[in-house]
Order: sequence, then C-alpha cells, then structure tokens
Amino acid sequence: MKYIKKKREPSSLQRWKRQTPHYKDQPWDVLPSKVKDDIRKSLLNEQGHICCYCGMRISDKDSSIEHLKPQARNKYPALKFDYKNNLLASCNGGATHRKKHREKNLHCDPRKHDWFVVNLMVSPLDQFCEEYFSFTTNGEILPSTDRGKTIKATTTINKLGLDVSRLNKHRREAINGFFIEFDELEIMAPSEAKKTVQQLIRGLKKRDSESKFTPFCIAVISVLKQYL
Repeated sequence: MKYIKKKREPSSLQRWKRQTPHYKDQPWDVLPSKVKDDIRKSLLNEQGHICCYCGMRISDKDSSIEHLKPQARNKYPALKFDYKNNLLASCNGGATHRKKHREKNLHCDPRKHDWFVVNLMVSPLDQFCEEYFSFTTNGEILPSTDRGKTIKATTTINKLGLDVSRLNKHRREAINGFFIEFDELEIMAPSEAKKTVQQLIRGLKKRDSESKFTPFCIAVISVLKQYL
C-alpha cells in the first residue's frame, strides 16, 4: 500500500455539486457518467496508475472508483461524493464479468465490499501507511512487528485479501525484475552497495515519463531496504 496525496476534485464534480441541491442525499448512480469518467481519470493520475490497495498497474478500463468508507445507508452515505477524503481508484481484484470467483481468491475492492473499521483498517490516505507492511523476496506481504501496528496491518491484509496467491505471484515477478541488481549488491563493497540501493529506492519513489509509478514499487522498496 502506497501513500496517496490527494489533490483537488475534478471541476466537473464541483459544478455538479453546486447545481445539485442536497447532493449528499443523492444516490451515487445519479452522478453523470461524464463526471464519473473525470473522477476516475483524476484518481488514476493522482495515484500514478497503481491500485490504491495492492499497487498493481491499473487503467480506466480495469479499475473502479472505490469508496474507502462505504456509501451504504448504514455506513457513511454522506461521504459518497467526498473526493478528497473518500474516493480512490482500485483494481478489479481478480473479478471479471465472465467468471464466478470464490471470495478467498479476490482482493482489494471486490474483497473489501462494505467493510471499514477505523481502528482496524490501514488507509492509503494515512501518510504512514507504508510502515504497516513489509515484503519478502517471494512476494509475500507481512504485517509490521510493531505492537502498535500488527493487529491493524493483519486485519487489513485479511479483509482486503492482500496475501492471495495472485498478488504474491505478481509481486514476486516485480521483485525478480531487480534480481540483477540484488546479485550485484552481494559482490559490492558495503558503502557502494548502500549507495546503489539508495539510488534504486529514489528511482522507485519517482514517476516515469508518463507520470506513472512502477507497479508494486512499495514491495520492491521493502525488499531493497533489507540491503541497507
């Protein structure tokens, strides 16, 4: 999970809110498709085209607008149009319209459904969210060993399915892409190896020429930090 620094909501959403009396009481479906498209594009650009939860590459064709705090009537209906504090872009979580999927194989938005518990959910809007998890070279996600973070991290992993085999495989492949660098680190002088790792980490924290982050960059950074 990568920290998301929110920006201003799309101008089309601002206009719709101004023109819609009591918009907070309106259902999500009344929002014009053009405004939804603008929201999705804005979220994707904001997140560098990676999923708000797992970090895989997403586009406008394979992503969904996610409500961090569920819009269900008995949850947080008044926040359904709150761009800055509640709207994110999630991957499809392994779900497609063509196949039926077992719940245990899903992840992110399709797995989360209407679940949200403030004290048990690690939010990508929390600037310290990345500290709640670590990753192995095999792509496995682990909860922080910090006593103040373990329960929250473990619950989030389980509720969002961040440890499903599909994600482990994708993360492992992303990490394997850096194995050449890892092998070289083993034969470098400690000071040189540290400098190289720091350069790789700085690169992974930046967007590419298309303003996109590297898929699963947080997992790769986590493994790289083991060499510092």
